Amino acid sequence: MSLCIRYFWISFCLIIMTTSVAQARLLVASTQPLYLIAQAVSAGIEQPMLLIPAQQDGHHVQIKPEDRRRVQHADLVLWVGTEYEAGLSSLLSSKPNAIALTSLPTLQRLPLRNLDGQPRPNTLDPHVWLAPYNAIFTAHLIAHIRAVQYPQDAAKYQRNAAIFAAKMQQAMPRTVLNIRPYWAYHDAYQYLEQPLGLQLAAALTPDPELPPTARRLQQLMQQRPSAAPCMFIEAHAPQAIIQRLMPVKLVMIDETMRDAKDFVTGWQQLRDQMRECVDGKS
Repeated sequence: MSLCIRYFWISFCLIIMTTSVAQARLLVASTQPLYLIAQAVSAGIEQPMLLIPAQQDGHHVQIKPEDRRRVQHADLVLWVGTEYEAGLSSLLSSKPNAIALTSLPTLQRLPLRNLDGQPRPNTLDPHVWLAPYNAIFTAHLIAHIRAVQYPQDAAKYQRNAAIFAAKMQQAMPRTVLNIRPYWAYHDAYQYLEQPLGLQLAAALTPDPELPPTARRLQQLMQQRPSAAPCMFIEAHAPQAIIQRLMPVKLVMIDETMRDAKDFVTGWQQLRDQMRECVDGKS
């Protein structure tokens, strides 16, 4: 561990120690992916609490009175950050033991991109949990903080984090032989591109809540990366619009892992769905 990262851990854990003494043990995770990681690290020790229901993504957060109570009683809150959960900013930004992943210097970061996959300067793609490195980092982050807060359980937390890291590393493909292009209704998957050998050829819309323009659809029909390109879509993508781009190989991708029983299984499901689509097996 570098001196910079070691200093970060020491300073960070000292802040946590001085701000959580009077609170009961309660780990709150904002969204389903972070909750699943916290659950793996806390197995056999404590039961984390999910702040935002699994069926609701971080872009559309509505704070309820019970959410405020959960956060008030928590001695550790983990959230993605304002880039993904702007609705939580007023509740969590001033809470010393609320940790925004996107604020941490050791996180793997990628910028937002335009519809043709070109990076946009001074931006951050908030889907950080999809990167295997970031998932492993988050597990160790939780374990380190909990080890400082509850030294009697330090070995258990650290062992759970190590098991999680080993499973994630095993889930990653060993080699990537070819880079395969894909289309996306909304560009939300770039943290999976390097591990899986993928490359965004085009996205339909910059905002999943906005339908693509007629001009954009025409552009895509004229610039197909293959006769029937693979397209990753979300559940709410309008089928009438998708039909206009046929033939395409469609696969519905849920980057929020709302139905996953554990993080590694959820990540593996995304891996398999995406690889089968770009390999022409779906």
